[in-house]
Amino acid sequence: MTNGVLYDGEIADYFLNRDGTLAGLFLKNPRRFERDLYLNEREEWGLTRDREKFWRKIPSAKLYLIGSQIVNLNLRYEPPTASSDTLQKFIENYLKTAYPGNIVIGTPPWARSRPRR
Repeated sequence: MTNGVLYDGEIADYFLNRDGTLAGLFLKNPRRFERDLYLNEREEWGLTRDREKFWRKIPSAKLYLIGSQIVNLNLRYEPPTASSDTLQKFIENYLKTAYPGNIVIGTPPWARSRPRR
């Protein structure tokens, strides 16, 4: 943020201005990094505890960050997980029986462990 505060959380929603710039975003499970405490500890002791100890939960369901106050974003995309049933339905709908045959989802034979003799 422009005030030097670091926030962490899952982006729940975002909003754009008419010109396409980021107006703001909501963070779910927000946390704030206690940077001053971290720097003071590092200066005083020459080392610090694990950085995870300096993150503090913000007691709110969602935190709104104003887009003009955000200096940068570090995003990590985690693709949604799908069960094999969901994946099979997707593949079947995609193929629309254009390719006859069976769809088998599982470990390929060459990747299975072989019994020892």
